[in-house]
Amino acid sequence: MRRTWSVSLPSRQNNLKSSASKIRVGLIGSGSWGRNIVKTIGAIDGVELSLVLNRSGRRPDFVPCTIPVAAYQPDLLNPETIDAVCIATPPHSHADMARTALRHRLPVFIEKPLTLNLQDAADIAAQHRLNPVHFCVDHIYLFHAGFRALKSALAGAGRIRAIAAVGGNWGPFRPDTTMLWDWAPHDIAMCLDLVGQNPEKMTCHRLEIGINGQGQRLEFSMNFPGPCEARINIGNIFPERQRRITVYAETETLRFEDEAEPRVLRYPAAEPFEDLPGNGESMAFSGNPPLTQAIEEFCQAIRQNDTSTAQLKLGVNVVELIERLDQSIVAIAGKHRN
Repeated sequence: MRRTWSVSLPSRQNNLKSSASKIRVGLIGSGSWGRNIVKTIGAIDGVELSLVLNRSGRRPDFVPCTIPVAAYQPDLLNPETIDAVCIATPPHSHADMARTALRHRLPVFIEKPLTLNLQDAADIAAQHRLNPVHFCVDHIYLFHAGFRALKSALAGAGRIRAIAAVGGNWGPFRPDTTMLWDWAPHDIAMCLDLVGQNPEKMTCHRLEIGINGQGQRLEFSMNFPGPCEARINIGNIFPERQRRITVYAETETLRFEDEAEPRVLRYPAAEPFEDLPGNGESMAFSGNPPLTQAIEEFCQAIRQNDTSTAQLKLGVNVVELIERLDQSIVAIAGKHRN
């Protein structure tokens, strides 16, 4: 017989933990990224997984038998038993779950994208204004030590003149999320984080369509004040995984590539979008794996009662820009994958 948990509706006041107490996390979602979150929380001091909610209520094989597992119900998000919520469900369900957590005054750690449309993202922001708690959208590369090393080096490199980025893989092919919403949040979040302002203009072109219409490759550009142009090539029909961002600054050019070693390279200043020589200088960096860093910073912010809106605003901004791109894709005729 499947065990269920019955709890009373929570009070509106969340009991914040002291700096010496463990942060009790409730996880919603038990797919592949939920598995990563369970593993990561298990390796962090001062954090514990206290509850797993999923669609079926069945216990995944990666969840310890001591942790309650139940089918998702809004009233199980109880601040008397958990201190924060991690949402790792498909994006179409994010809005309702995030709004529910905020109504219960629970801090939220949510996978990207925040939502699949701007209206839902704006609704979450409105709910957050009523119930201000810490809110983190997990744009995972912003927590990567290599990307942070690149950003730190840019502080002495002058104005950013251009950004080139590539991101993709073979798949995933999701029935409920398009490739654009799957891959573009990473690149857009990195560009916004580096440039610090919104683009004035964007264009998007479909470069290639996969066999039987499955999958595609897109190129989009964002023109920022400065001027600074970002060109991003993304897709789910790449032969192998790629994640690379190259930043052309005034006095040098820096590159972060997650699928290569060394991961961070610096070059002399180059003309925007020109090929770089193969003799870049390797930059050493150290730090936690990005998901570990993200969850540690999330929990630290909870202990400090940090209710800043920067990460939520970035999440809303990313959704707004992808929605604009999604509505403006121009197909290039005749470019199909053979």
